Amino acid sequence: MKIAIVGRKHSGKSTAAAMAVRHLSTHGVPAAIYSFAAPIKRMREVLLDSADIPTPENKEEPIVELPGEPSQRKIEQVLGTEAAREHWHRDFWLGHMKLRLDQRPKNTAAVIDDVRFPNELAWARRNGFHIVWIQRPSSDFDSHPSEQALADERVNANDWVITNDDSLVALETRIEALIDQLSKEAA
Repeated sequence: MKIAIVGRKHSGKSTAAAMAVRHLSTHGVPAAIYSFAAPIKRMREVLLDSADIPTPENKEEPIVELPGEPSQRKIEQVLGTEAAREHWHRDFWLGHMKLRLDQRPKNTAAVIDDVRFPNELAWARRNGFHIVWIQRPSSDFDSHPSEQALADERVNANDWVITNDDSLVALETRIEALIDQLSKEAA
């Protein structure tokens, strides 16, 4: 099973992915979360660790030790979008994700928790991923391209939409129902 989760920051994408992996695992299906941003986060960690700068708990908090006082999120956005996508190649992270997915253990379900760009969404659809949109009415607005690139994309008839407007228990119930439905369809 392959699932790709789409949504704005703070919509609950990573939380939903963790819930999906947990539910799959309790049903005997090995599963793992894959993030386009995982290597970007590691780069940010190395950057801060190499200068003994403590990582703020809040991703939006300015890092006052660095000129310009960027937040963790801003560092990750620039490394991921402006450096890799715009400087090297718009499919840079797709190529990296493909290599990582090709290395996953056989029969392990893949849950991508951070689809943010049209080319990532199109790639996931072409490669047989179930697309799950997490919508949260109170999601923060961010003008960065990584948060706005999918604003004009439409939900396809085969996509799933989960509204995250209640408790974690309610979100987990919705994710479990989705996984159960996808499992039935795959059987």
